[in-house]
Amino acid sequence: MDKDLTDEKTSDERLEEKQQTSFKDIIDQVAEGLKSSNLSIKEIKSINWVWISDKQNLIGNNIAHYEIGYKNGFYTVYLHFEGNHQEQEQFSKLLEGLPSEFESYKWRRAKSIRYKESISSTEPKLVAILVEQLKNIESELGDKVRKILESNQKEQSKKSIYPMPLNKILYGPPGTGKTYNTINIALETIGIDIKDKQRNEIKELFNEKVKEGQIVFTTFHQSMSYEDFIEGIKPETIDGQVTYEVTPGIFRKIASLAEKTKHLPVEDALAQLKDEHQKNPNMQIPLKREDCTITKFTEGSIEVLKSSGTTNNLTLKNLNKFYNEPDTRQYSGANIYPRSIIDKLKSYQQVSGKEKKYVLIIDEINRGNVSQIFGELITLIEEDKRLGKDEELKVTLPYSKEQFGVPSNLYIIGTMNTADRSVEALDTALRRRFSFEEMPPKPELIKLEGKNGGKIEDIDLADLLTTINNRIEVLLDKDHQIGHSYFMSINSLDDLKLAFKNNIIPLLQEYFFGDYGKIGLILGEGFVSLQKKDSKNIFAKFNDYESSDLAERAIYSLTDISKKSDSEFSEMIKSLLNKG
Repeated sequence: MDKDLTDEKTSDERLEEKQQTSFKDIIDQVAEGLKSSNLSIKEIKSINWVWISDKQNLIGNNIAHYEIGYKNGFYTVYLHFEGNHQEQEQFSKLLEGLPSEFESYKWRRAKSIRYKESISSTEPKLVAILVEQLKNIESELGDKVRKILESNQKEQSKKSIYPMPLNKILYGPPGTGKTYNTINIALETIGIDIKDKQRNEIKELFNEKVKEGQIVFTTFHQSMSYEDFIEGIKPETIDGQVTYEVTPGIFRKIASLAEKTKHLPVEDALAQLKDEHQKNPNMQIPLKREDCTITKFTEGSIEVLKSSGTTNNLTLKNLNKFYNEPDTRQYSGANIYPRSIIDKLKSYQQVSGKEKKYVLIIDEINRGNVSQIFGELITLIEEDKRLGKDEELKVTLPYSKEQFGVPSNLYIIGTMNTADRSVEALDTALRRRFSFEEMPPKPELIKLEGKNGGKIEDIDLADLLTTINNRIEVLLDKDHQIGHSYFMSINSLDDLKLAFKNNIIPLLQEYFFGDYGKIGLILGEGFVSLQKKDSKNIFAKFNDYESSDLAERAIYSLTDISKKSDSEFSEMIKSLLNKG
């Protein structure tokens, strides 16, 4: 029967109500037992779990908290930790030397700690044991967790002192998360907090801002040109006639949008002017020789009265047009009335606070001809050359003949694959105008965020990646290492086989130009084998040319991984790690 049609409670509802009452009673008693300690009950989150915080207010939130959970008649004490990547790295070190009564386990996106032994709800000393366990876990781990959290707070305060640069490039080898992180940085730049959000939520927010035009994503390539990026003349067919129009490119579009939205919308500014006039009808707007007073607002104009007694009507259409001009000196004629009113409207922008920020993401920025693509605008992106800065600069664009400058609320984030070209080989003009942040391989993330804690059977994926990269750095350099992203989603030996076949081996072939001897030094005999030779001379007779040395040359070939069984492939990996 529908619950809304009867006052009778089902047996499940009565059991739930009884359980809720019982759990709350236990927690109330635990709260009493913790009064003289460093801990206190934070809040009951549901009918079967509660958060506990410390008196320093560092533990007891989404990042880190103690917890009592109740399930199937048993109570368990936990320490949950969901810090950022750096914090997780530090927290994982705590898991290596845990006291014997604790164990680590995977919880949501992170690893956490709990007591191995749960306590039965029928245990006579239940409350005393829970209190003792909480005090013990606080004594053993509390200071260590707080140290991690305090260290992160200091890092965050440093970041607030050094704001996000206007021009930034993330650089590193393939698969280190450069493009992945541009999404996070772009959202944080425009003021969106993504700290506790899942990846799918972050992507949804990013896609939403891309649709709105606040974030633009593009990729440089060899055929990208100034006409695509800044502006160019493009043919267009209208009624069978070919016309040529000046079309703004990717950069000019977002720069123009950013410049327009640096100011309050004209409607909002007018609304504030009306409010101020309503509160003070005699408000004076200064002119060069005398002041004027706004006498009234109509649907299409503003009436202004000079102190001399003459009046002027200013149309809202012209005000709207002039309001979006960056320089008030460009107003038509010598009419000072629109200029004074617009200066007043723009003054509300200073009071309104934060300006709207825009982000242009340029993936693979080093693959394009930067000098050709940016042209004369390479100077304008410098921080002190932006519009509104002390050294503001504008240029006349070659096609439209319009004046153009880069607004200070437009951020440029680029990515650069060091396997294609090192930072040192990048265009010097570009290097001077961008700050660079290295994105190296991070094997520890495989343990923290990868599938199965970064282990497939007895293969440690983080150890595997570190071993490969150490050998690449010796034989080549660190710019050609392999990123951790290739290992993050590996959930089985089949996944690992595909990663080697589709990503790792092709990268090594590209890095070493088919030198299978060096590839063999990295991957081992299981992946690269020496071909058997025919004892007879394979070469044709050619005068007296000596070919015996050539015939003895070693020839290597790659093993077909797809034909290997799981046990054979495991042995290949052990051989790679020198464990076979």
